[in-house]
Amino acid sequence: MVKPIRIIDDPVLRQKAESFSELDPKIIRSIAEDLVDTLSAQGGLGLAGNQIGVVKRIFVINAGELQLGNTYRVFVNPKVSFVDGIVTEEEGCLSIPGLYAHITRPGYVEFEAIELKPNGKLKDVKVKAEEFAARAFLHEIDHLDGILFVDYLDEDLRRILLAKWRNEYNKFSL
Repeated sequence: MVKPIRIIDDPVLRQKAESFSELDPKIIRSIAEDLVDTLSAQGGLGLAGNQIGVVKRIFVINAGELQLGNTYRVFVNPKVSFVDGIVTEEEGCLSIPGLYAHITRPGYVEFEAIELKPNGKLKDVKVKAEEFAARAFLHEIDHLDGILFVDYLDEDLRRILLAKWRNEYNKFSL
């Protein structure tokens, strides 16, 4: 089911998501379906649980857009194990629609997670990604830690960009 995406001032976006202590495939699949439906309806590269109000460590990635498959991939309880390199690229977020900024992140990431496979089974995986895919994975994992991409900006620049964004966003959301 398509859920509303939480916008920057919603406190749920700043909460650190809890790990799934019990891996119930039925519960995980239900949340995953909502994430996939919402991401599919909105467009975008990824969506984390707290962006739809679920404060659990789960996110979905549009693997087709990242050339990592032809479907959506769902990851549960991700833990970053290694990062390397530095890359600065433009980034945006569905929780701050229309705002883009150049953000510096690692250019390579390895993380461990449990992946919900298309057949409904859960499988332990180790994911290695670089460049654009690394950025997307790190962006979603940041969401699970209550971090938004704008947090990486210099404080003055962040304040200016968000003030301009709020002014524009409020014009269209009234």
